[in-house]
Amino acid sequence: MRGAMWFSLAPAAVLAVLLASGLAPAHADDLRAEGKKQFAKCAACHSMAPEVHLMGPSLAGLNGREAGSVEGFAFSPAMQDSGLVWGRDSLSQFLAAPADAIPGNLMPFGGLRKAEQRDALVTYLLEADAP
Repeated sequence: MRGAMWFSLAPAAVLAVLLASGLAPAHADDLRAEGKKQFAKCAACHSMAPEVHLMGPSLAGLNGREAGSVEGFAFSPAMQDSGLVWGRDSLSQFLAAPADAIPGNLMPFGGLRKAEQRDALVTYLLEADAP
């Protein structure tokens, strides 16, 4: 019985060693690269450059910013009154189904249903440097 337990713990121990030896940064790079790929779905309407607004507001400096508060962009009353502060959880919830997360917002995007895609996109949005 003890031998069987060892084999069930061995993969977890190997994974921990691999993560500690540098696999985690590679995964983070892969996640950011996938997030940049997912951002292509946003790029027609949003810029990552500060103060460059398209159909939607610039997403530069998004982390910790109150929703509907970018100067120089006309937000819907729903977005301005949402009370959201953008962070990992609020962005993920919003990107899953924008119309459900903030009813009455004007973003014409159906959402990203796959959690992996949202996680990658949110990571990119929160960590990307403006060009």
